[in-house]
Amino acid sequence: LTLAERTKVLEEVGRWSVPPRVVLTGGELLMRPERLYETAEAAKRLGVYVTISSNGTLVRPGDLARLPHAGISCIVFSVDSHKESVHDEIRGVPGTFRRVRNALHEMNLAKGGTGLSVITSTILGEHNLDDVDALVDFLEAEGAETTIFQPIQPVFARSLATDWHFGRLFPRDTAKVDRGIDSLIRLKQAGRRLFQSEQQFEDMRAYFRNPLRVKVGQCASADNSIMIDIIGQARLCFNMERIGLSPI
Repeated sequence: LTLAERTKVLEEVGRWSVPPRVVLTGGELLMRPERLYETAEAAKRLGVYVTISSNGTLVRPGDLARLPHAGISCIVFSVDSHKESVHDEIRGVPGTFRRVRNALHEMNLAKGGTGLSVITSTILGEHNLDDVDALVDFLEAEGAETTIFQPIQPVFARSLATDWHFGRLFPRDTAKVDRGIDSLIRLKQAGRRLFQSEQQFEDMRAYFRNPLRVKVGQCASADNSIMIDIIGQARLCFNMERIGLSPI
């Protein structure tokens, strides 16, 4: 989409009776920072709340100075573990842990009183279910306002092997799953900085115990989400084609 086309989308959704929160995603946005900032400026002009996600490896000094004032309301840094070796192994590039940790720290310093929210997102799986307490301690100490936990899930492909969850990162030890989920619920009850509700953590427990019970391709987000891809097609969920529906 051109800048004009992206701005038109923002103008349209900005006129909705309940203005939505817009998430700019689809890869590492800071690989093309000018496109990011142009879109953010348009959102700022239109009063649209914008969130971006980043792996934290490309945050430059210029971004630290510019991003808190660019019209971006929230930045989410992906942190897979509090252990450098685990995070780097999953990301596949040595040094990514140090870079995202530094980005998290520096962005918290740079935001000042701008109101920018700096939060983290963690994929939950075999690699960290037994380290939940230490991970939350680490993220809070690093300044994350809250953390979103997402259970590891399949790719958004049109077809999918039924044994996808036999990969090395999907937990198969139910006792380990219970320990991790119990820890998250206990931390939530203690008022720690966790985004999800206790019920959502229980949903994750059920999902990890039987991932195939959740229907592959189910469009459960159709009541409150819409996704617009790089060529302007809209989907009510990532899985529309998998259940025989065409993009809008």
